[in-house]
Amino acid sequence: MNNSRKKITAYLHPSIYQQDKKAIDFIDNLPSQLKGDFYRQAIITAAAVSQIDSRLLGLISTFYSKEFDINNLYSILEQTTGREKISQSVELKHEATNEFSSEKNLSARLSNLKR
Repeated sequence: MNNSRKKITAYLHPSIYQQDKKAIDFIDNLPSQLKGDFYRQAIITAAAVSQIDSRLLGLISTFYSKEFDINNLYSILEQTTGREKISQSVELKHEATNEFSSEKNLSARLSNLKR
């Protein structure tokens, strides 16, 4: 197995960019053992998002602020991709997953009662 690795160094500028400060605050609150995985996953996620649309990474990082929430993300995705109602589609899938999960939990509980 090839054990080659790639070291990546980046700098955040909290005195210049508010989103850099928010990112630092978030990272500082992560447990030490999770930070390496977080950095790795962030880089991979950035590559995946950029592959979908190169504008998304810049837009999401620019709008990352105290007020940033899931609705802001949906809005950026809808405006950038041209797909409307992404948030409604995600909510419907989430509701269906919750219903399935509830049915599965109910089935498990019923099985335990039968024993």
